[in-house]
Amino acid sequence: MYWEIPIIPDKTIIKKPKYNIIISFYIVVITAIYIYGSSLVTEQKISLFIYLIPTVTLFFFFILGFLFIRHQHSIVTYTNWEQEKQETKNEWQAWCQLSIMSLANVIYTPDKEGTNVFLMDTESLPMYPDKPRSFSEYQGLDTTLLSNIDKEIEKQCPHYRQFLSKIYLLHDGKSENIEDMIFKLWDFHSIKILDHQDILLDNEENETFLIVTIQSQKNYSEFISAQLFSSEEKLIHHAEKCTAIERVMTINTQDIDNEINKYIDYSGISQKEHFQTWISNGKQPVIDKIILSYSDKNVEFDTKHPIYSLDLSYSKPHKNAFFTYLSLLTDISNKTNQDQVLIHFNQDDSGYAVYIRNRL
Repeated sequence: MYWEIPIIPDKTIIKKPKYNIIISFYIVVITAIYIYGSSLVTEQKISLFIYLIPTVTLFFFFILGFLFIRHQHSIVTYTNWEQEKQETKNEWQAWCQLSIMSLANVIYTPDKEGTNVFLMDTESLPMYPDKPRSFSEYQGLDTTLLSNIDKEIEKQCPHYRQFLSKIYLLHDGKSENIEDMIFKLWDFHSIKILDHQDILLDNEENETFLIVTIQSQKNYSEFISAQLFSSEEKLIHHAEKCTAIERVMTINTQDIDNEINKYIDYSGISQKEHFQTWISNGKQPVIDKIILSYSDKNVEFDTKHPIYSLDLSYSKPHKNAFFTYLSLLTDISNKTNQDQVLIHFNQDDSGYAVYIRNRL
C-alpha cells in the first residue's frame, strides 16, 4: 500500500518588531514639533502642543500596539500550527505502524543451520551472490514435511487450528498437488496471493490466516515457509512468541530519497529502537542513500555492518520472495530479540518496506 502522507507546509513566526527604532523615530518627531512650536507665538504654541502632540502620540501607540498584537498572533498561530502538525504526524505514524501479530513461523532455507547462519559473526555469513542454492536436506514439499510444519506451528501457537480461517499459498510452479495436500491436512482450500502488500492488514478483524510460500525454481534459491498471522486476542495470549508486523509500505524507486525519509519518519524506525536492516535486490547507490538517510535523521545503526544484503547469501530474489524474506527475518527477530527492517525491491520500479517489531 502506498503511503499517501500529505506534506504539511511549515509556518514561520513574524520577526519581532524593532520597537527601539519606532520609539526613536517618535522622539525625533516630538522633538521636531517642540522645536518648531517654540518659535511660534504663545497661542499657536499651545494649540500645536495640545492638538498635535497627543495625536502623534496616539498614532505611534496605535502602530506599536498593532505590531505587538500582530507578532503575538503570529506566535500563537505558529504554536497551534506546530501542535496540529505534530498531532497529524502522530496519527499518521499510528496508521503506518499498525501491525498484525505473527504467532508462529516455520522456514526451510538452503542452509542446514537455517537462519542460525545469520547469528554467527559476519565472516561466517554464507556468500553466494551468483549461485542460487537448493535445499541441503529436503527434496521439496511433501506430505511429511507439511505435517512437520503443522506440528511446529501447533507447538509455537497451541490450538491455532480452532481459529484458522484462511490459508494463502504463494508458489512459483504448478500447485495442484500442493493444494490437495493442504486441503487434506488443514481442510481448507488454499487461496493464491495476488496482492502481496495488502494481504497482511486487509483481513477482517480477529481473523487468523496462514501464508505458505514455496520457492522451487532452479534459477533461484529454494525456500519453504509457513507463517501464521492473527489479530485474535485469545490466540495471541496462547502464542509462545509474538512478533508485530507493521503495515507494509510500497516504495517508488523513482523517488527513493523522499521514500526513504518518509519511511524513517513514520515507520517503527521513528521510535529509535535498535534494529537491523536487510535489503533484497537493492543496488549499491540505493544502499548508500539508505545509510546516508539514517545518518541525516540521527538513526542509530551499526556502522560496521549497517545493512545486510540477502542477495549476497541467496543470489537474485524470486519475484515472490517478499513473504519468504518476511518469514526469514521474523525468525531472526525471534532468535535475536531485535527489531528488523526488510526493504525488498521488485524487478520494476517498485519495492516494499516493512518493520518487524520484536515483542519480548
